[in-house]
Parts: sequence; structure tokens; C-alpha cells
Amino acid sequence: MKRKILITQLFICLTIQVLGQPSLSIRESSDIYQARHYNLARASFEKYISNNTGANLGDANYYRAICAIKLLHSDGEYLMESFISDFPLHSKSSTARFTIGEYYFQNGNYAKAITNFEKTKPIPSIACDLHFKLGYSYMNKKQFENARNSFGKVTDPSCKHYLASNYYTGYLSYKDDDLDNALAALKIASEDEGFGRSAALMIGNIYFRNNQYQEAVSFVRALPPATLNKNPELYFIRAGAHFK
Repeated sequence: MKRKILITQLFICLTIQVLGQPSLSIRESSDIYQARHYNLARASFEKYISNNTGANLGDANYYRAICAIKLLHSDGEYLMESFISDFPLHSKSSTARFTIGEYYFQNGNYAKAITNFEKTKPIPSIACDLHFKLGYSYMNKKQFENARNSFGKVTDPSCKHYLASNYYTGYLSYKDDDLDNALAALKIASEDEGFGRSAALMIGNIYFRNNQYQEAVSFVRALPPATLNKNPELYFIRAGAHFK
């Protein structure tokens, strides 16, 4: 109860501070943003933009746009486009659209995530996240060919999404009867504890469908009991391969 009262009092103080002064410093405005008081932060950044000139205007315009997007204000994307246009050399300009797309991605708005990810240049610092999240967004919108192409661009084994991207590439290729590409991707994905069991079932089926019966038997025999117990169909694949 005391904590709620303290938070309420702090919020009231912040409101008075923002509305009662001509302009706060960029640091004070950023502190309000970090506290997730996005309405107050936007108002504070707007006052700063109106009353100041200099190097910090880029930051103020960027965070004003981010606040508007988080608040679902209708001018959010317009403000970000304006920031990108007005401050092309700003350090955040090259990743601004990715930041918007990531926000929509995290909130399940895959259509808007796609729109912004597609406009993002895949510079090295964000390429891993960009290609994976764009692929996942495409997949959720049932744009499967686009999804497979995007997942296929995650080729760096050090990328944290490398195994997941290979799993989804393999899964989509498998569903499309592109069995050779599916097998190559699923073999990589099988190294992941989370995807390994599902990947194993598809790999076993691919060997069987390709008439690679000895490979099917050897593959199933090498699997740990936990994977076989999770996918009893693999026993039937092994048995069926024995009689071919």
C-alpha cells in the first residue's frame, strides 16, 4: 500500500515538473522515459524540441517517436519517418525502423512488424534478429515462401537464432516436399534440445520417403530413448525400413 502511494506521489510530482516548466533537460526527459511514463515523456521531449537547439535534438525526436509508438498514437510512425529523414547521420537512424518493427513483433502485430522490418537495412549488428523475426512474422501471416527465404538468411552459427531458423527452414521445406533442403536444415536443428525431438521425426520420415532405408534404421537406432518415447512413430519407421 505504501509503495502504491509513493508511486502515485512520484507520478504527480513528475506531472507537475513536466507541465510546469518550459523545458526539462534531455537527461531528465530520458529518465521519465526509462520510468515508462510515456505520455509525460512525450510531452517532455516535445517541450525540449520546441525550446532547444543543438546535438540533443536528434535524441529528443527519436524518443518522442518511440513514445508515440508505444502509446499507439496515430502519428508514431510518421514521427519516426521524420526523425530518419531529418537526422540521417544520427546513430539510431539506421536501426530506427527495426526498433519499431521489434515493438510490433513483441506485441504480436506481425503485419506492422513486416512493414518495418522490410524497410530495415540488415547491418551486421541487427542482421541475426532481423532475418529471424521477419521470417517468423511472415510465417505467422502464412507467407511461407517469404518466411523460408528470410530464415535461410540466418547462416551464422554464432547467431542466437541459428538453430531455430534452421528448424523453421526445415519444417517449411518439409511441408513443401522439398526434402533435400529440409533434411539439411533439420540435421542442424536437431542439435537443439527444444527442436531436436520434432526434427528427428521429420528426418526419419524423409529417409523413409526417399527410400533411404538403411539410413532410416541407423538414424533411429542412434536416437536417445527420450526422443523415441516422445515420437513412437519412429519405431514404425525403423520397423518398416527393416522390411524394405
